[in-house]
Amino acid sequence: MEIKIYQPLFIHEQGKRDNQEDALWNEGATALDSLFIVCDGMGGHEKGEVASQTFSQALGKWFAEHVDSRQPLADAQLSNAITYAYDELDKQDDGNSIKKMGTTLTLLYIHAHGVTAAHIGDSRIYHIRPGYYTADHPEKAILYQSRDDSLVYELYQTGEISYEEMATHPQKNVITKAVTPAGRREDPSIIHITDIKPGDYFYLCSDGMLEKMSNAELATLFSTADTDEQKRRHLVEATQDNADNHTAWIIRVKDVHLVAGDPTTNEELTSKYNALNIKPKQQEPEVQMVGVQEVEIVTATQKPNPQRKRMTRPLPKTEKRSLFSWLKRWQTLAAIVGVFVILTTLLVLVNRSPKNEADDEEVIESISKSEITYTPSVDKVTVTTKDVYPKPDNPKISPPENNLIVINASKVDSTVKKVVAKLSGKAIEK
Repeated sequence: MEIKIYQPLFIHEQGKRDNQEDALWNEGATALDSLFIVCDGMGGHEKGEVASQTFSQALGKWFAEHVDSRQPLADAQLSNAITYAYDELDKQDDGNSIKKMGTTLTLLYIHAHGVTAAHIGDSRIYHIRPGYYTADHPEKAILYQSRDDSLVYELYQTGEISYEEMATHPQKNVITKAVTPAGRREDPSIIHITDIKPGDYFYLCSDGMLEKMSNAELATLFSTADTDEQKRRHLVEATQDNADNHTAWIIRVKDVHLVAGDPTTNEELTSKYNALNIKPKQQEPEVQMVGVQEVEIVTATQKPNPQRKRMTRPLPKTEKRSLFSWLKRWQTLAAIVGVFVILTTLLVLVNRSPKNEADDEEVIESISKSEITYTPSVDKVTVTTKDVYPKPDNPKISPPENNLIVINASKVDSTVKKVVAKLSGKAIEK
């Protein structure tokens, strides 16, 4: 497979931060380049930028020395590149920093068997096909969106919060994976993309680019007839007031030439790393992410900075998840009890309907006054029987105690009428 691209374009804005912690590889890229990287640094002044720059430059150097884009890229090669970059980052850690530095990673590599994409953290990779754009659902132009390694995204996936709540959740800035020195080495999420067509876009960006832009807006922008430079300018204008650093690569496919032996399996459709495949229990409409702030990595032995709270591998508190579960169970139980109460009430109302009350009167009027007493206060009918028992025609019918039978007037039905008729010797019409 031979993939040609147009001149790649980038955005690299500082936002309202004191320093630029984002890094990209490399600003001098041309249409002949194959490697594109965006890293979002964390850890405070002169720390986040060290991590992002060190890691991206180390990856760029390794690829330049060990990989030929005219050949397929093996996962083992990518793993070796990541290991080398971690080694270089470890050299930057003096062990005395109060704040732990780190970075996210998004990497895109174009080679003979398609595109390999890898990411760690909450920076994103998009594969956008403008031809799939529709006015009602512009987001359908997005074929792939890397899944954020963040706490709120995990809560969203499990159905504990809605998509809307992700934007305002108190732990919205907590990430679950990041590249850090002298510690645990996170493996990237990797996907292999072979369904590539002329006109497709690959968009790599730090989370600062997404502060005030939804997926629908992003897909709409890339689906316009504007030139790539015009689209880049629109993105710059849309993000100029963003608080966070914002960096992005825009890569448009010019031509794709297939050759014998090219892989045909495309992992986008089924990949667990494709955020579009996530089906949370609570389905909510997508909303734009606003007010996203930069955060830092916090280790278990440190006190978190109250203004910036990025952490590696945090887990939702068990108590909170239990509380959600119990609330859901009690809500279900309350709903069942409510339905039972409503049905019981309806049954009582039906039994006290005018038709049944008319039946009561029919029973009362059908028997002579000397044989029946109706007490409205307790809603009861008392019938005095005078017949001889047992009945010759039916020995099974025995007389009631003291020759009296008490009937609840509100419960009179055809069966009771027959009993009263049998005991009193009077015929009762229906």
